[in-house]
Amino acid sequence: MIGKFILKDGSIVDILPKTKKVLGVIFNETKEAYFILPFEDINSHHSYDLEEIMDIAKSYNQAHGNRYLQWHVPSFKEWNMIISRLGKTDVIGSEEIAGCDRMTEWTEFDKDVATENLKKFGLTPETTYWSSTIEYDDDVYIFDLGMGVVEAYPVFDDGEPYDYSLRLVGKVIKNKNHHV
Repeated sequence: MIGKFILKDGSIVDILPKTKKVLGVIFNETKEAYFILPFEDINSHHSYDLEEIMDIAKSYNQAHGNRYLQWHVPSFKEWNMIISRLGKTDVIGSEEIAGCDRMTEWTEFDKDVATENLKKFGLTPETTYWSSTIEYDDDVYIFDLGMGVVEAYPVFDDGEPYDYSLRLVGKVIKNKNHHV
């Protein structure tokens, strides 16, 4: 099912239809649910700070979710699935000792291949996206398509506005007798 499109009525199609409302593209599947990357959600090119992203995701889920559909900020693992499955490029994990003598990890990928394949889903190399995965109290992962990395980023208030955007993913509970 990876790479197929799920419509608002819950049906799944191979080709992107022009007349029906598309909910998103499937990037992961479990026995219980499909995980989707929507083409559009909130104003994804606006910058948000770390606290705002969780509040926005929660309010978006309350406004646009239901018992079959839940929205959330992608995790480190989910960004890597999106890159490898929809971006169609290998994700290579790396790690090294960072500040405070602790190990930090990140992934690298072919940014040109990923950009070419992900642009049809609205992801651009000009935008860096937040992750919901926090490595330590002061580090959060970000997805940077332009640099070809998903990496831990130190979060601290330096007085500068944050320059990272929010992109939500959806979890569609499998049930053939419902509409999402």
